[in-house]
Amino acid sequence: IHCYAHRLNLVLTQGASKLKECKVFFANLNGLAAFFSRSPKRTQLLDDVCKRRLPRVAPTRWQYSSRLVNAVFENRVALKELLVTYWTITTSMMRTPCFLQIDFGRF
Repeated sequence: IHCYAHRLNLVLTQGASKLKECKVFFANLNGLAAFFSRSPKRTQLLDDVCKRRLPRVAPTRWQYSSRLVNAVFENRVALKELLVTYWTITTSMMRTPCFLQIDFGRF
């Protein structure tokens, strides 16, 4: 069974990588997960709002991609609100002179 699961994983991964829409979809999901995981503050914000973290994706494991898809789908409303709030806060900070003193790489 392991061999068939591995083959199915390869077929799905290669098939998805050939379709532009699928490539963009999974790249966006992976980017979203990376966005939150690369900052402790953003990770905490995600924990506070969604009560869970987004799973990391392993390129050789299709099941991890499906976990990420499910997590984003189940939390889509909260994630949308969180991203809108985050964008509003960061853009309003940039409109003020004090934004020059903020290290955005740490946020």
